Amino acid sequence: MSTMASAGSIADASAFVGTILSDTFATGLATIALVGVGFAMMSGRLDVRRGAAVIVGCFMMIGAPAIARGILGLGSTAAVPPPAMEGASAPPALEAKEVQKAADPYAGASLIR
Repeated sequence: MSTMASAGSIADASAFVGTILSDTFATGLATIALVGVGFAMMSGRLDVRRGAAVIVGCFMMIGAPAIARGILGLGSTAAVPPPAMEGASAPPALEAKEVQKAADPYAGASLIR
């Protein structure tokens, strides 16, 4: 057996497991686990630390793709500009007085006359 065939089959198997873990099967499994942990914690058969570990594990299993995208997004330093709107022009520049009025939210709000 060549290494290319074994590498391809390993990649296929990992993709299959990833698909199963991110599908409705994983959601159902996590729901059943959370219900079981909740009953065990309510009856006093499971301590809070172990129950919290199961709950965090379920959230990480279901949210793994979003977590990975967030971590990979932290590495990019390029700022994404907002999309340009067609037909939109830049707002008119404000004069110095208007800038001062806009900067002071309490201008003219005095109670003493």
